[in-house]
Amino acid sequence: MTEDPAASEQSRRDQNAGVPLVVDLDETLIATDTLLEGAVILLKRHPFSIARVLGWLAMGKQRLKARVAEAPTLPSGDLRVMRSW
Repeated sequence: MTEDPAASEQSRRDQNAGVPLVVDLDETLIATDTLLEGAVILLKRHPFSIARVLGWLAMGKQRLKARVAEAPTLPSGDLRVMRSW
């Protein structure tokens, strides 16, 4: 008995429906490092959070990335987009 390709494809879509799509845009589509941009904007808006940011960095780059990403700091309209690939 062969499996119906359409049913199989639909089953894969259903399984992946709740999985977020994560794409690294830094220096590919976006002409800057969003971690650096986000950290700078966070520190400009909240200069006394420098100790907190350094603490996140001491816990690892992934922790810093997660915390900076949680802060609403980086307006997408301010990102420089790569014009030539």
